[in-house]
Amino acid sequence: MITISRPGGFWPKRRCSAALSVLCGCYSLDYFSSHCAILKVKERCDMTIAILAHDSRKELALQFCTAYSAILSKNTVIATGTTGRMLTQTTGLPVQCYLSGRLGGLQQIAARVACDEVDLVLFFRDPLHADSTNVTEQNLLRLCDMHSVPIATNIATAEVLLRGLDQGDLDYREAMHPQVIDPFPSRRAV
Repeated sequence: MITISRPGGFWPKRRCSAALSVLCGCYSLDYFSSHCAILKVKERCDMTIAILAHDSRKELALQFCTAYSAILSKNTVIATGTTGRMLTQTTGLPVQCYLSGRLGGLQQIAARVACDEVDLVLFFRDPLHADSTNVTEQNLLRLCDMHSVPIATNIATAEVLLRGLDQGDLDYREAMHPQVIDPFPSRRAV
């Protein structure tokens, strides 16, 4: 439970509701007065995690996802075609599969990143891959930077991000894109 108060004074309701609208994704308003508002923490919001892997890194991605299947199962997992099918067969996790990476799956996931529909990207890429300077891959990295989406391109970073997700360190993603609440409800003319 979180209490938001303004020391020594009156806090107008409209200013308070505007301040609280930032938190509405994972909190619910329990009590409101002119001096404080008490929020109850809802169950942790699930995140959308995109998983991609080059052919030479698919086995590593499968081992990683098997080890962290408990964390991944609490969230929505999306993946490119081959990686997603292999993940489903190996871990039993429900995975929303897109096209294979070479057939446009990478562009489909990049489009979801551009629309702020992805919260975390795990991209197991091979730095020695002959096509590692692929424009599509560079576009995905650029979009993640533009939209502040955490991206891991190796197993060490992926482990840090998933452990942080499990501890609640990435909950700021929900506050970045809150549901819209109109602080001034429209009144009907009489």
